[in-house]
Amino acid sequence: MDQENHMPPAHRLYSSYIETGAGSEIARELWGQIPATMGEAYKKLVKIRAEYGDPSDEIEALKKMMKNYLRGLGLLTSEASENIDKLDKGAVEAGQQPYALGGSSLILNKIAYVKTLASLGDHGFTPLFFVADYDGIQAELLNTRVPSPSPRGLLMSYPTRPELEGSPIYELPNPPEDWLTKTLARLRSNYRGLLRDADPHLRERALLNLDHALSILKGAYYSTENVSDWATKTIGTLVNLEADLGIPILPFSMPGSRRLFQSGYELLLAEPNRTKFLEAANGAVSLVEASGHRAGIGYRDYDYVPFFLECPTKGCHKTRIELRYRKALGSSSAHIAGKCPKCGETHELSFDARKPDLSDIVENLSPRADSRQVIVNSVIPVLAHVGGPGETSYYSEVIPAARTLGLPFPVFLRYTRLFYNTPWNEIYARSLMSQGCCCLIDGGLFEALSGWVEARNTDDSKRLKEAHVAIRGCIEATAGMLEEILAGLRTEIEGIKRRLRNPGDRRTL
Repeated sequence: MDQENHMPPAHRLYSSYIETGAGSEIARELWGQIPATMGEAYKKLVKIRAEYGDPSDEIEALKKMMKNYLRGLGLLTSEASENIDKLDKGAVEAGQQPYALGGSSLILNKIAYVKTLASLGDHGFTPLFFVADYDGIQAELLNTRVPSPSPRGLLMSYPTRPELEGSPIYELPNPPEDWLTKTLARLRSNYRGLLRDADPHLRERALLNLDHALSILKGAYYSTENVSDWATKTIGTLVNLEADLGIPILPFSMPGSRRLFQSGYELLLAEPNRTKFLEAANGAVSLVEASGHRAGIGYRDYDYVPFFLECPTKGCHKTRIELRYRKALGSSSAHIAGKCPKCGETHELSFDARKPDLSDIVENLSPRADSRQVIVNSVIPVLAHVGGPGETSYYSEVIPAARTLGLPFPVFLRYTRLFYNTPWNEIYARSLMSQGCCCLIDGGLFEALSGWVEARNTDDSKRLKEAHVAIRGCIEATAGMLEEILAGLRTEIEGIKRRLRNPGDRRTL
């Protein structure tokens, strides 16, 4: 297990193929045909839309629900409404869990990607942002750090209660008002400290931007009741009101929508689909591990069920229940069951193994990481999914499984993470360089970034690969030099400690 944990993650296979063409056979098996540019990707969207065929019966009802939801949050601009109307033409999707205080700016990278890709041609594709708020309450979603003078950053954490352990994040109510007041004050004080030595004009503009950002957080807080809607309102304000991008937003927890996706759950539960799906996904795991990499999800057991049940018992706050599948040899019936870890009640359902009917429990179902895309696709023809490193690893197991079932499936695109320079970064960089240390903010990195921009603008896939390699080289070389300096400092510190422990050595250190 320790050896497996030290393997590089599966998404490195994807990156290596994009940058150098290495491992092309494995990469194509795991992710299908990987486009090198947005132009290549867009050409695939038209073909994938044809594979879906006629729009689903449920999509018109979903459009109406999405408009009502976004109107309630004050995010239904005219362009967002028009894009919702075009969902049946095909969607270019990105998604994210609702992170504390809206999450990092990397989420905006994803949204910018789907907006740009969907708009490349005249086919009327819709950019779509999916809020994965079925995910359980966990530290990753409760905590966020922002830059601060402290090396660990400034930590802010949502308060929660023990009875919400194991519940989906949309069950967590907004924190008390005094928590918000104190948190906004801490953020304001923190950034004032970071900007203390910045150029006065830069500092003034940055503080004005800070006040505006805090007003967006505050406005979103007072117009929502739970942290999922708070994050959605925050992101939606930025992309639909501030930037006027017209992005349709679809949270899993949107009231009334679960029953619309019932056929997707049933498709994955029906035999032989269930068995084929888990066997193909496990085969992909074996392929990833055989290549010397670590799988994102891992092997599924023979009793795998492609969804969770949220406990309907009052007081359990929809605790997520792991279900198990059972079918007697030769029987036409199957059985799923699971025990709530909170109340201890066992929930079970029997059904026709080939034609399951989940009508009685669909309002309490939630997808798994490996089933969500297929379930969403059962209503919305998703043509492309834009994701980060974790999703890249997950999809390496999902795409081969969907292919085995002959299902239309979106092309997967790993987005480029953009990191932004800041006034305080420039101050720290100058300080490091004045002491003879290296840092990323130098001519080499900016030259490589310039090469990437030029290659992107000319749609030159070869130069794009070369630019990626150059950018990675700058980052890894800088990291290597800094690690050498750190190792030297640690050695020096250990030497000082040894001399301090030696009572016979009292020389001046």
